[in-house]
Formats: sequence, structure tokens, C-alpha cells
Amino acid sequence: MTTTAGGLAERVNDGVTGFIAEPGRPDSRATAIDRALTVTPKHRDRMRRAGQDEMASRFDHDATVGRFVRTVAPWTAR
Repeated sequence: MTTTAGGLAERVNDGVTGFIAEPGRPDSRATAIDRALTVTPKHRDRMRRAGQDEMASRFDHDATVGRFVRTVAPWTAR
């Protein structure tokens, strides 16, 4: 669970890879916690896989190095 304050919420797809609450709203946080505690094992596994897939695509070592090289030293990526 995260809140919409800060950048972490940009990485969480509500109900798919985690749960999001509004900052400064205990009722919103309670709802997000309740949702997290009541997901079925099947849904929890889907969320886990979705999170793993998203992180693997965003933080793939080869792709990250390639983007870095193309940005910082594009002449080396020819």
C-alpha cells in the first residue's frame, strides 16, 4: 500500500500491483488496508505476478544500460 503523496504511487496500479490511499485520510488508508487483507489467494497471486512483470520490464538490466548509453553517450550505441 502507498499513498498518492510522492512518486511511489506512480509505480502502483491500484488493485493490480498494490493499493493506493489518499494522504492525510485515515478512512482512505483503512479502506486500502481492508482491501489488501481481503483479497483472495488467486487475486494475490495475480497481483504478485503483475508486480514482478512490471518491475522486470522497468528494471531489466540490459534495457536500463541500453537506455543509459543511448542517453549519455549515443555515439557508442551505433
